[in-house]
Amino acid sequence: MTTSAFAWSLFQPPPTRSDLPNPTVNFMNDTKPESIADKEARLWNPGVLFDYAYLYKVDAGPIVPRPRKGRHKTTPKMLQTFNDLVEEAKGKKLSGRPRDKVLGDLGEYFAAIMFGIRLHDDPKAQGSDGKIGNELVEVKTITPGKTRDVVRLRSTRNFSMVAVVKITDDFQFGARLIKRKSLKKAVDEWIELAWDDMVAGAGEYTLEVNRNFPITVQQ
Repeated sequence: MTTSAFAWSLFQPPPTRSDLPNPTVNFMNDTKPESIADKEARLWNPGVLFDYAYLYKVDAGPIVPRPRKGRHKTTPKMLQTFNDLVEEAKGKKLSGRPRDKVLGDLGEYFAAIMFGIRLHDDPKAQGSDGKIGNELVEVKTITPGKTRDVVRLRSTRNFSMVAVVKITDDFQFGARLIKRKSLKKAVDEWIELAWDDMVAGAGEYTLEVNRNFPITVQQ
């Protein structure tokens, strides 16, 4: 800055009334604190993900699913069946069934409870595992010890939504739900879906919640 410019800046006349801030403008931050619900709504950007649910401690008490308008209601029988399947999968209740079959059923019941899916009596006849309203849902389970968090879907099956359930070695449960239109194209009638791809494009809040699964349980 030159000497003349510096001197000019020091001796400018005081601001006129029109130069002053508008006295009607409130510069105080008098807004109410943002609630958790408001924050979730502001940060929600679904991307591919349609819905999600997590259960970190299966022995902490009964599952309490979030109410979802227009979806099938959870019954006491479903909750009891889920608990029985957990005991069976842990080897505490012997049935003679293969463990992978038990874990697959466990994944279906967890998705049904959390997402309000009405499971079909005969999935083979329907070409899907259940329904949410008029939407046909296919349920896939990533079982403990699986080397890749990827499921394969047969494109000839009749479904419009996909629920993927992930069960960890210490029986933490995660479930994600997407629309079929979000899937990749089929190759030889098969569609691969990676667990991490289901949260692609999600907002900050959703990503934070999903990154926290599974949690490390202190022994």
